[in-house]
Amino acid sequence: MFGSPIARWFCGVVLVLSVAPLCFAAKTQQGSGKSDSSTSQTSQPAGKNAKPSASTHEAVDPSQYVGAETCKTCHEEAARSYERGPHWKTTLAKHEGPEWQGCEACHGPGKAHAESADPSKIIRFPSLSREESSKRCLGCHEFGQEHANFLRSDHLKNNVGCVDCHSIHSPKIQAKLLKAAQPQLCFS
Repeated sequence: MFGSPIARWFCGVVLVLSVAPLCFAAKTQQGSGKSDSSTSQTSQPAGKNAKPSASTHEAVDPSQYVGAETCKTCHEEAARSYERGPHWKTTLAKHEGPEWQGCEACHGPGKAHAESADPSKIIRFPSLSREESSKRCLGCHEFGQEHANFLRSDHLKNNVGCVDCHSIHSPKIQAKLLKAAQPQLCFS
């Protein structure tokens, strides 16, 4: 049955492809020191569309989230630019919970802010350190090849975070949500 070289090669390939994901998962879990439930949220190498990391989103009562429609009532221009960019897709992730959807995926639960209009009652990126704001971005983008090891990068070591180059709400270059064209952006 497995006598021909092609059959042996095929069986070998099937074996490697079926065992490799298990080895990767075990290695990821072993290296992180996390339990099965937390590892499943952070070890998905799915590129730009990976499930957000639980480390950037704390468990909050779902009733504290108001949804992007509520945000739009006061922040119309930001909502229009948000809908033109790629982040609108977060509104489709209903099964992930409200902390992974829309405006509140980045800015945190909005109920207290919506009720009071107090800017201190919502996460505002200008008030965060470069590392804190970048960690919020990396909660979803950490597995993209271009973002690998960002928290140890020369950019962050020199106090340059994600929002120094990228803008969700008012990008000048839509393709990567850049604030300016390269190389001028880098020279600034």
